[in-house]
Amino acid sequence: MPVIFIAMSAGAATDEGKIPYSVLGGDTQSFDPDISGLKRIKDKDKYDVVIVGGGLGGLTGGIYLSKRHLKVLILEKEANVGGLASGRVTSDGIITDRGAAYWTSSYDEEQQILQDIGLGDYETDNPIKEPADTYFVRGKLYPGIWDESLDSLPASFALFKFELKKENDDGLIPNQPLEENNLTLDDRTASQWINQMPDKVKSRYDEIPQNVKDAYHQALKDKIDFKFDKASKVLPIWERFEAERQSLRGAKYGMDDVMELMDLYCRSALGTDADGVSALAFANFYISEIETRYTTAYGTAKAAMNMVELLDKATPAVEIKTSSAVAKIWNKWNGAVVAYLSGKEVREVSAKYVIFAAQSGLAPKLINNFSKMDPEKADVISKMKYANYSVHTVDLKGHPYKPSYDTWVHSSDYSRRDFTDVITAEWIATDGFKTPPQREDHGIFTVYHPISPDWYKDNCAANDPLCISKKYSDGDAIKVAKYAVHRLFELFAPMFKEQYGTDLDVTSVETNRWPISVHIAGPGHFSHDAKFLRQRVGHIFFANNNIGTPAFEEALFRGHCAAANVLLHLDHSFKIDKEENWKTKSNCPIEK
Repeated sequence: MPVIFIAMSAGAATDEGKIPYSVLGGDTQSFDPDISGLKRIKDKDKYDVVIVGGGLGGLTGGIYLSKRHLKVLILEKEANVGGLASGRVTSDGIITDRGAAYWTSSYDEEQQILQDIGLGDYETDNPIKEPADTYFVRGKLYPGIWDESLDSLPASFALFKFELKKENDDGLIPNQPLEENNLTLDDRTASQWINQMPDKVKSRYDEIPQNVKDAYHQALKDKIDFKFDKASKVLPIWERFEAERQSLRGAKYGMDDVMELMDLYCRSALGTDADGVSALAFANFYISEIETRYTTAYGTAKAAMNMVELLDKATPAVEIKTSSAVAKIWNKWNGAVVAYLSGKEVREVSAKYVIFAAQSGLAPKLINNFSKMDPEKADVISKMKYANYSVHTVDLKGHPYKPSYDTWVHSSDYSRRDFTDVITAEWIATDGFKTPPQREDHGIFTVYHPISPDWYKDNCAANDPLCISKKYSDGDAIKVAKYAVHRLFELFAPMFKEQYGTDLDVTSVETNRWPISVHIAGPGHFSHDAKFLRQRVGHIFFANNNIGTPAFEEALFRGHCAAANVLLHLDHSFKIDKEENWKTKSNCPIEK
C-alpha cells in the first residue's frame, strides 16, 4: 500500500503538505546532452590541457598544472564547480554543507595536497567535536558510538573495532593507490569480512597463555585493575562477545547488530549494502571513522572554494566554464578536441591533452571510438554500477536537536528506501553547540539519502510516492525528499519531544540531486578494474575517484596523479617524485 504523507507525529509542529521544496542539480539525462542541430563554433584559443569535470579531481588537476604555468580550461556541466563537495549559505547567513561532509587524517602525500590547497592546518583548525557519531537505533540514542557508548552497545561493536584496528596495524588496510598495495581484502565483500571477525578474534584469544587468562579472571573477581599488554587486550572483548553470542541461541556469527550500522554506512558512503562492496573499499573508508575526522562549516566544499581562488590567481589564470556540459571528445594525432555546450551553441576547443575527471561510466558515450581504442577498459566500464544520491538540506525553526554532529538512523521498520544519516549543520560553527548559533530561530539538518534500487520501477504511476523513474527527474527528486521528511517526522519528532521537549518544525527543503554519483566498488575492483580505469586512452588521462573509492581523499589523489602524468609528457624537466616544495615522494602510478 502506498504511503500517504498526511499523518502528524507527536512533537511535530509542521503541516507536511505545506512545506516548500526546491531541487538543485541535473537529472541523469544532463550527462548526455543532445547537440544535434545546434550551431558549432571552433574556438580560436588552444589549450595545453582541457579538464572535463569541475569536481575535486578536476580542480586538483588544475592546481598542479597551473603550478607549471600551463594554459588550462575546466569544463563543468553544473552551474557551480565542486561536484559532491558542495556548500550553502542561507539568505540569513548560515553556512552549511550539502554534499561530501568531511575528510580524514591521512598519509604524507595526501597531507601535502591539503597543504597545497590551503587546508594544511586541518588537524588544529578543523577537527569535528565529539561526539561526532551517534547511533539512533530502534528509538534509542547511543552518542559517541566508538567511545562513549561502546560499552552500552552489543559486544559485536567492540569486537569489530578491535579487529578493524588490528588488521590495520597488520598492514591489511592500505592507502592510495589501493590497487598497487595489499589486496588481501579485495577478494570478499564487506559483510563477509565482518562476519569472519569473530573467528579471527577467537584465534587471538586462544593464543593467550592460560595463566594470563586466570590472572585476568582473578582481577575481575577481586575488583582490581588488570594491566593489559598488547596481546591480552582481546580478553574482555572476546569473553563478552562469546557470552552474548551464547545467549543468541546458536546465532552463527553474532555480528548482526554491528552489521546493521555497517549496512547504513556502506549505503551512505559506498553506494550499496555491505554485501555488495569490496571489503578493501570498506576497510579503507571505515578505519578513519573510529578516529578524529575533519571538516569546515561548508563541509568539504571549502577545499573546492580554496582551489577556485588559487586557480583564479594562477599565471595564466585557469579558465573555468560552468553550465558547459561536454558532448564529445575526439582523439587526434597531435592532441584532442572537446565539444561542449555553451548556451544554445556547441563550441569545439583543441588541447594537447585532456583530463577526464567526470564519472568513468560516461567515457564510452563522450569519447569517440572509445571501445575500439581500449576494448578492455570499455568492458570494465560496461560492468560498473552507480548509485544515485540525494542530499536534503532541511530548514527548521530553531535547534531541536543538539547532541551530536552525525546521527545514523536504523528504525524498527527500516527499509533501503530510508535515509542513512542526519548531520546537525551548525555543529561545526558552534563547536558542538558550545557557542550560540548564528540564529536561535533557524536550524538546519543535512539528510543523506542514497537512492536504493527499491525506489525504481519500470512504470511509475504519477501518484505513487514510493516509485521514481531512471531519469531521476525534478518530480522524482521531490518524491524522495518528501519521503525523507516524512520519515524525519515519524522517527525524530517523538524522540525530540520526549527527550528534549522540542518540536520538529520544518520550514523548507532544498534537495540536492546527485545522479550516478557514487560508483560501487565490489570485490575485485582493485585487483582488476582499477588499473584499467586509470589507464590513458590516446591523449586522454583519467582523474575521477571512480578509479578507487568514492572518497574526498581519492578525488584529490587522482586529480594530482592525472596532472603529474600529463606533465611528464608536456614538461620534460618535471619529475614525478620531485615536485616543487614537496617534502614527500609521490605514489602516483605512471601511465605511459
